[in-house]
Amino acid sequence: MSKFWVITSQVYKRRVKTKSFLISLLLPLLIGAVIFALPKIVDYFGGGDEPTKIAIISENPAFSMAISADKANFKVDKKNRNPEESKKSTDNW
Repeated sequence: MSKFWVITSQVYKRRVKTKSFLISLLLPLLIGAVIFALPKIVDYFGGGDEPTKIAIISENPAFSMAISADKANFKVDKKNRNPEESKKSTDNW
């Protein structure tokens, strides 16, 4: 039984030193890291610094007040009063 472990350890050490073993070990980790970081990468390169422009069509002023409070992410057009005017103004953006 001791010869089994000697042979196993020699074969393992010889296989670990090969390039294919290192590639097959590191490539899945690299792919996983890229997939995990992909949303941040897209936000960094694709995300603009301008806030999203929206028009709120609602009788309830609480909606526009809540979204207007977040000026970093949204630009609310409060001038529009009906859906047709809102559609026209958002088409021009």
